[in-house]
Amino acid sequence: MFNNFYNKKILDKRESISSTNNKSSQISREEIERRIFERFPELNEERILHHYLISYDFHPSEENMIHFWGDVINFLLESVYQSFSIKISTLLEVTKLKNRRPLGLQNIISELINRKEYILSSELETEEYFHSNYKNLYAKESWGSWLKNGIVNGIKLPYKYLSSNNSDKSFELKQSDLLINKKLFHEHLENILNILSKILIEEDVEVLTKHELSLILTNSGEIKFRDSYLELCLNYLKKIKKIEIFKVRVNNIEMDCIKLLRDEESSVTEKDKAIINILVQLKIFDRKIEDTMTTAEGCVQKAKELLRQKNREAALHMMRRKNVYIKAYHNYSNMKFALEQNLIDLKSMESNQNVKSILEDVAKSSEKLKMNIEEMDLVTEKLKEKQENIKEMQDILVGHNNENLYVKFFFIIILG
Repeated sequence: MFNNFYNKKILDKRESISSTNNKSSQISREEIERRIFERFPELNEERILHHYLISYDFHPSEENMIHFWGDVINFLLESVYQSFSIKISTLLEVTKLKNRRPLGLQNIISELINRKEYILSSELETEEYFHSNYKNLYAKESWGSWLKNGIVNGIKLPYKYLSSNNSDKSFELKQSDLLINKKLFHEHLENILNILSKILIEEDVEVLTKHELSLILTNSGEIKFRDSYLELCLNYLKKIKKIEIFKVRVNNIEMDCIKLLRDEESSVTEKDKAIINILVQLKIFDRKIEDTMTTAEGCVQKAKELLRQKNREAALHMMRRKNVYIKAYHNYSNMKFALEQNLIDLKSMESNQNVKSILEDVAKSSEKLKMNIEEMDLVTEKLKEKQENIKEMQDILVGHNNENLYVKFFFIIILG
């Protein structure tokens, strides 16, 4: 189900979705303004528009300003940008209506943050935020109880436990900061945890690469915000001890990886790194198996076409190429089977010595893969060289026949 690390169709689909997302981020300010007036038609009345564009001074009588602009920001996030977050500079720019900037918007944003409805990304970069808001997290509800209650359907981040002891305040907003809708953000975090939990239950695997998680989120029809601000999300989950982020080097490539933590005592082990190594190798084999079979089928089709052209030698050459790729296909399949067995063995092992032994087997499989590719390249190169020699001989014979024909024609003209 989750074996899509190098799947070309999924990568193509991801590019299509990314293209769609890029289009939403490139909507003109004029188009956004049109949508705002369409969604909030009362703004077409000049008196009401003027009311919402004046200053906001934190008075209880101005509560309708908070509700209105809160609705506008939510509309922009969910319907226009399809995200849980928007840059402050972008928000201030796209909320200019009829070339008039809302004078009270910065204070309104501050008030929404004070009310804990929104948060700035810069706050999430501080340890203080997490120490203050999550100090009683594990005492209230543990991962163990979540697992017992149903990890897939019942995961809830402790949003209701977040403290609200900050007093109202107005502060200078950084243009580069992200304004995050906390409700939408936490819903997205829960979706990420649900994805990781499904992998744990269905695949018996607690780890995967960040790249693969991004692909899964991007191609899931159930994840509203796809892989938006994935780095921000993962760092948040790491700080509240739901996941761990670590690096693994596979085939001289360093990969960012994620582990779902079962409880607060869990940590990344050598076994986790070995599992990642095998999973990545398996996906490489999947790609090689698919590519070799596709190439072999292409050789058969080409051979049929050459036979229809009565080019028997070239058709035989294509069938020899097909046999090379079929052999490679079987070799890759056998090596993949061996890796799958290694993975099964690894899941039941606890000893680091045993893990080391399996990693050595994985390294051997990787080396065999490299040798197999080099061997296949050598064979195909020889076949190519042989085909070129045959073509050269055919060209010489054709040239020789043409030359004889020219000589005969020359003598006919002279003698005639």
